[in-house]
Amino acid sequence: MTDPPLLPPRGDWSHPLDRLEELFRRTESHAAAAAAAHRRAARPRRRAASALRTAATAAAAAAAALPVLQLTGTVPHATTWGYAALVLAGGCLVTDRRLALSAGAARHSAAAAEVDRRLAALRGAWAVERAREALGPAETVPGEGTLACLALLRRFDTGLAELAVRQAVDAARETAAAPYCCGCGTAAGSGGTRGGDHPEHAEHGDALDGHRPPFIPQRPTMPRQRPPEPPV
Repeated sequence: MTDPPLLPPRGDWSHPLDRLEELFRRTESHAAAAAAAHRRAARPRRRAASALRTAATAAAAAAAALPVLQLTGTVPHATTWGYAALVLAGGCLVTDRRLALSAGAARHSAAAAEVDRRLAALRGAWAVERAREALGPAETVPGEGTLACLALLRRFDTGLAELAVRQAVDAARETAAAPYCCGCGTAAGSGGTRGGDHPEHAEHGDALDGHRPPFIPQRPTMPRQRPPEPPV
């Protein structure tokens, strides 16, 4: 584990150009290591998700072909195996969703691409700052270029830290939302739109839809007014 990239490197800061170059190299290597770590994390997830999707496709194809084989008499009791293959296909898809394999691989790949994009932007901005410091006017305040380079590196390091925090939050959110995405919370969510607040309405809502009388709007009731009194 290396030191944080923005720690001042050891050396004489009376020559800031050398120290800035060393600090930039450390920041660059830190960002490259972060991008490589995201790619390493995405690789096994992508392979596992691909294997699960391949197994789900094969099981679904077998579930569709086995009843046909039973009709032709080639494989007896093939329908039972077709149901088992269909359950296997659904289990593969649910496992992929529950473990967030596809989502995790996409998240880490996007993070690696984002780090590479920020690193390329840092290299371009660094070259601009160094060229401005070397070719700037003579009346430039001494040390202004050094402070600009340090601010550039600090903004880059802060951006990487925010990206890491966002990745952790997204991973926790996907893990927490995985059971609901698999259908554990679907019944409660769909019952509120059809059957009201009571669970028995949610269970029998579909059966009552065909026998429910149409809603006839009623006239609004107005308060009864007393008749005018006769003149005395």
